[in-house]
Amino acid sequence: MRGLAACLVLACVGTTLTLLSGCTGSAYTILARDIVYCPYGHRDLVDVPIRYGLLRPETFKTSREEDRIRWVSGGCLVAPWNPRTAVTCRTCNFLYHQPDPDIGESVESLQSLSADVQAAYLAEYDFAGWWSRDSSDLASFEDPFPAVLLTFPTPAEEDLIGKVSYGQSLDGDGPPTAASLSYRTKASFEQVRDRIHEWYAQHELVPADWTWPPASEGNTRQFHWRVYWPDVTISLSHNAEREMSWVRVSQRYDKQR
Repeated sequence: MRGLAACLVLACVGTTLTLLSGCTGSAYTILARDIVYCPYGHRDLVDVPIRYGLLRPETFKTSREEDRIRWVSGGCLVAPWNPRTAVTCRTCNFLYHQPDPDIGESVESLQSLSADVQAAYLAEYDFAGWWSRDSSDLASFEDPFPAVLLTFPTPAEEDLIGKVSYGQSLDGDGPPTAASLSYRTKASFEQVRDRIHEWYAQHELVPADWTWPPASEGNTRQFHWRVYWPDVTISLSHNAEREMSWVRVSQRYDKQR
């Protein structure tokens, strides 16, 4: 029942920037009570913690319970204005990504301005965020995935590490804007690369740009390919020490054949 807008209550502006709805100290955080609805019209929204810092891979196993999000990673670095919690829907499991206010060093100068000037600044700022969901259950998504994306080769079960993950992104309460497919595999780097090249040839797709030779960082090699119509991007990262590759392919909905 999409069509109910995700209404953000951001009209609360006082004498300091910290009076933005949901703020704690100088952090800028949009809460579940500010959004009201998810893009599919569900009201069962909750706030989950955001963890910052360098997290061990095994730590991520605790971030979900079945398909429900328990906490999310915010990356290695945290700034004073970064959110401390994120909004997720417990009905459809979509996660809200709030925009970075990108106000940086201007925070102090904004706080010294009058309430009217602050209100004018905030009225011009684009606070529109976006939603995303990842799941290994393709059938659990309400909206279909692009047909080309679903033909992307995945490893044989014996070469797969974990499960194939599917993802969708939405802006506001409109239709999906992008979809993705990702997986980890212990198949050789050459096998994974060759299957990607075969997939391109099968669909008569010619990458417009890619990294060659691959970017290297320690034991990791990275390749990136992109086609602009349909808009498909592929990333391949191979770790020689772990003998593992990570693959992600994404496609925009507005550029399909």
